Amino acid sequence: MKQTVLYRTVERYFPQFLAQTQQLGTLPKFVQREFEDYLKCGLLEHGWALCHCTRCGLEHRVGLSCKRRGFCPSCVGRRMNEAATELVDEVLPAVAMRQWVVTVPWALKYRFGYDRRACALLSRLFNEALARLMRRKAKAELGLSSVSEAHTGAVTFVQRADAALRLSPHLHVLLLDGVYVRDSSGKLEFHAISAPTPDKVQWVAQQTATRVLGKLQLEEVGQDDGYHHDEPLLAHIYGSSVSGTEALGPRQGMAATRLVEARTQQAAEEASLVAQWEGFGVYADRSIDGRDRQRLFALTRYLTRPPVSQARLSQMRDGRLCYRLKRVFRDGTAAVVLSPLDLISRLAALVPPPRFHLVRYSGVLSSHASLRPEVILGGQPKRQLLLPFGDAGRGKPAPKAPSRRTSWAKMLARVFQIDVTVCPTCGGPMKIVRFVTEPEQIAQALGGAGATSRAPPQVGPTQLELPMLG
Repeated sequence: MKQTVLYRTVERYFPQFLAQTQQLGTLPKFVQREFEDYLKCGLLEHGWALCHCTRCGLEHRVGLSCKRRGFCPSCVGRRMNEAATELVDEVLPAVAMRQWVVTVPWALKYRFGYDRRACALLSRLFNEALARLMRRKAKAELGLSSVSEAHTGAVTFVQRADAALRLSPHLHVLLLDGVYVRDSSGKLEFHAISAPTPDKVQWVAQQTATRVLGKLQLEEVGQDDGYHHDEPLLAHIYGSSVSGTEALGPRQGMAATRLVEARTQQAAEEASLVAQWEGFGVYADRSIDGRDRQRLFALTRYLTRPPVSQARLSQMRDGRLCYRLKRVFRDGTAAVVLSPLDLISRLAALVPPPRFHLVRYSGVLSSHASLRPEVILGGQPKRQLLLPFGDAGRGKPAPKAPSRRTSWAKMLARVFQIDVTVCPTCGGPMKIVRFVTEPEQIAQALGGAGATSRAPPQVGPTQLELPMLG
């Protein structure tokens, strides 16, 4: 990890970032801890877990993770795979689903970046609009006597960044593309509903925008909310990140440099399920068959992905950083060029505040729903599903997990095909025998007190380094 552009940039320029921002205010502790812990993440000089084979004596030193949820590629990646695994194996039923996305006006991104109550309100009102749409369609298509007979469910994912690493809070909602209805025998059955039409997507956008603006009383978007008085530095960082301008240095307030490619003529696309209302955008193009668990696993990983892709971040000859976009923007922007301090500023804006929930459940999938045990996959007999990996991928039912939280060993086996519970040499069982976290023990094991400032040593023939312990 020390060799990545992201790590080298944070390690070298974060102290300079703190020094240059002192006159603007103090960085909140939750943001500062994010950077400090990221610099220790997975490095043996900050501690490890020692795994021992009971048969041949092979030992693994496994670095400890920082467990942060802002931008650390390893830890946010672990959370991504953990959430996707739990959703696919235990929660999401094998039914039709549709991905909905709602974006907020540029003038409100700043507010939704720090205000967890406003973000929760957006999630609730957007899901309520989707639920009303699905129930009304179900009543008309299924001939129900009341909309109360139809039950919907969804999982909402909060993404804080756009493709250019700007602060741009938006919601991805994985909605069951149908409703659950009890039949005459009392059994809960799923009924698929027809795809939404453009006018229905427009209705959802209008309902969401009108109710959100009304609840927050933000028709006057320039109204002073006072946040810049409480957290002046973070407010400045948020504002610069939303607008895509430099936060520090000689180019402060100027737009970040863009690399633009010549636009090629593209074939006309069919009408998409896209709507706009008062700056709110709603998208409903992607649907998926929930029986295809491999594709569903890939989609849920995408919805919970880390904000930074290290594969698209590179350093230029003049020391600036180039972050290439996954897809070229409509104006031809293919990459943004950032100074090291501006990259750190944008990373700081992407760190979610405390108690800022990034995954929410609603309807029959919520934890307090009485129908949840009858709907979720973990509460039903296992069906023959197409699952991503292992024996389940060959048509065998996946075993029920012993607990909600997926074990670290199971996660590595599923994502990286590494089974840390089995010795790679003799096939014997591996066990964690102890954790090494005291500085004196670490220094002694790594060869002296000075070893804590160096990269992890090369492993010997009886030791291996594995992915971090989460």
